[in-house]
Amino acid sequence: MIRRAFIRAVAAAAGLLSLAAIQDAAAQESVFSAGNGVIYGTRQNGSLQWYLHRGWQEGKASWAGPQGVGTGWSSFTRVFPGENGVIYGILPNGDLRWHRHNGWQTGTVDWADAQRVGTGWNGFTRVFSAGRGVIYGVLPNGDLHWYRHNGWQTGAVDWTGPQKVGNGWNAFTHVFSGGRGVVYGILPNGDLHWYRHNGWQTGAVDWTGPQRVGTVWNAFAHVFSGGRGVIYGVLPNGDLHWYRHNGWQTGAVDWTGPQKVGTGWNAFL
Repeated sequence: MIRRAFIRAVAAAAGLLSLAAIQDAAAQESVFSAGNGVIYGTRQNGSLQWYLHRGWQEGKASWAGPQGVGTGWSSFTRVFPGENGVIYGILPNGDLRWHRHNGWQTGTVDWADAQRVGTGWNGFTRVFSAGRGVIYGVLPNGDLHWYRHNGWQTGAVDWTGPQKVGNGWNAFTHVFSGGRGVVYGILPNGDLHWYRHNGWQTGAVDWTGPQRVGTVWNAFAHVFSGGRGVIYGVLPNGDLHWYRHNGWQTGAVDWTGPQKVGTGWNAFL
């Protein structure tokens, strides 16, 4: 995609971003999980590919797919999953589009009609969902804003928020949700920090953490959560590594993995 190449070139020339930050700017909207082993990848030609990682709970290399389930996804500057087949896309003008893939569990091409559910979302440097309609946005100054899309299941324009629930989140090169209020952040030095937003359902400013739960996570070109403690990392060579953070609910440093579960995933970056 032209936009991804432009980000890399400008950032590298200006010396404004670390390699990890440059990689993440290009990758954060390209590979993501819908939970229960379902993973989507957006290619530069705009096609949306569906995979089912049958071995997602134990880290086995057992897969179904890929299946092409959509086109035109390169029109979005950012794409992120909600829950139960809901996928959001942000257009360059800041419009937030809601999609629901009714065939998310099987890979069938069955979609609800897309809906415009918001505007001004291009003001955030990062956007991610915690599920159940909860969406976080990181502003350039590091403020973390919380929203709840009450209409997440139907595409209705019904929102609670925004609420400012934190600051300093621009310190991370990558931020992603582990579900149920758990948020991970990767620092430029590769440290993986764990937080739990106890107020994730209401927008209350109530947090546990941070806890440092890992190191050297800057080795990955892209990192995303599969839910229930499962985390995937895509290496620059395309290898897909699987981890399970057994301490995902408490911040304990207790892991299973890594396991190499796939190759060629740099085709999406």
